[in-house]
Amino acid sequence: RDLGHSEPYFHTGRHHDLSSVLEVYLRSSNRARAGILRNADPELAVISINAKDMSDLAAFLESLNEDYE
Repeated sequence: RDLGHSEPYFHTGRHHDLSSVLEVYLRSSNRARAGILRNADPELAVISINAKDMSDLAAFLESLNEDYE
């Protein structure tokens, strides 16, 4: 929980919002399905989402934030 408040994301800290993180997974999924992602986890190849799914998923993840104030 509270994923939306735990930026930056990934070990490089390169991504600062959940939407850009989801884009990384979408690109990786597409590459895994095409067989061009080296050492891809087989689970990546079965991820299939569209633009509407992306915004819905980002909204869901952000809804899990807790208000500590």
